[in-house]
Amino acid sequence: MPPESAGGKLPPQQIADLEAWVRMGAPDPRTGAAATPAAPNSVDGETARRHWAFQPVEASPLPAVKDPAWIRTPVDAFVLARLEAHGLRPAPPADKRTLLRRVYFDLIGLPPTPEAMAAFLADPDPAAYERVVEHLLASPRYGERWGRHWLDVARYADTKGYVFQEERRFAFSYTYRDYVIAAFNDDKPFDRFLLEQIAADRLRPEPTTSQPPAQVASPNALAALGFLTLGRRFLNNQNDIIDDRIDVVMRGTQGLTVGCARCHDHKFDPISMADYYALHGVFASSREPEEKPLLGGALDPAQHQAFLAARAEIEARREAVIEAEVQQWLTAQRSKAADYLRAARAALALPAGTSLETFAGEQQVAVEWLRCWIALLKAP
Repeated sequence: MPPESAGGKLPPQQIADLEAWVRMGAPDPRTGAAATPAAPNSVDGETARRHWAFQPVEASPLPAVKDPAWIRTPVDAFVLARLEAHGLRPAPPADKRTLLRRVYFDLIGLPPTPEAMAAFLADPDPAAYERVVEHLLASPRYGERWGRHWLDVARYADTKGYVFQEERRFAFSYTYRDYVIAAFNDDKPFDRFLLEQIAADRLRPEPTTSQPPAQVASPNALAALGFLTLGRRFLNNQNDIIDDRIDVVMRGTQGLTVGCARCHDHKFDPISMADYYALHGVFASSREPEEKPLLGGALDPAQHQAFLAARAEIEARREAVIEAEVQQWLTAQRSKAADYLRAARAALALPAGTSLETFAGEQQVAVEWLRCWIALLKAP
């Protein structure tokens, strides 16, 4: 839509000319050649099914190696085979002190305590290392260390990003963080981990005769939906928010970036615009509740009532402050009514092409309100 300063809405005939031009294929008026249509997605169904992200995990046969005595675990065979293919030999075994530090940093991100180091060095049992690994896997620190890698996939953050007129922090983002940590520490099956993060709200809190246990979730599982809701808010543009949720689901679970299909069929991956907007429809028909659900067990009634009373008092003070600010602002705007009226009358006489924003700044009035006054003066 052309700006008001350039004449505003086009005449009906010019709009009709543009529509006819588009129906003709938008030919270049300089050459008369029609625009070349975009090539359709060339990925057929069979090629799509062979996409690497859709292949099931399969056990690979162990490669043959020249020094099988070096192998302690099946993974070692693959490492040694690649080394031998390049004419290399494995590094010598690490000493016990180095080995303990490595496993501590790998599994929990912290160094071993002096007591843990002394006990490990003094233990001659060949199974001492395995016991250390089991001990670290059972530590709460393990989930804190390794859960953060999934939090990166889920683009976890405590803040909403690009917003201005509301609280920028997610008040309860920590519940999703804690859910992920607990999932790692509890060794939650990966399929269940994904199911709860995408559809925990569709799982029943209690089993029924018609639903198997796989479709039952505890109230705490609702925190898993932070996977979808803890993304950027893009000035609360719903299409951008949904695009972000489609992106995190498809990249995090399918190994695919589908954002291109928002505007056209993906040129290389088996994703069409129809696929994208089918997903868009799923998220557009989902509602994020304003009042977040209660996780875990019921609160103590007395404590809960005290909380509700304290919250009501805080909200009442907040509303009073907002009302006072609004009234103060309205009073200030009413006092400028004459200024806006004079500026609007002068704006009607501005030469074509004059920037209304610049004129409003010179008159020290808000351009949005000035447009309203101009519209009122133009009204019959």
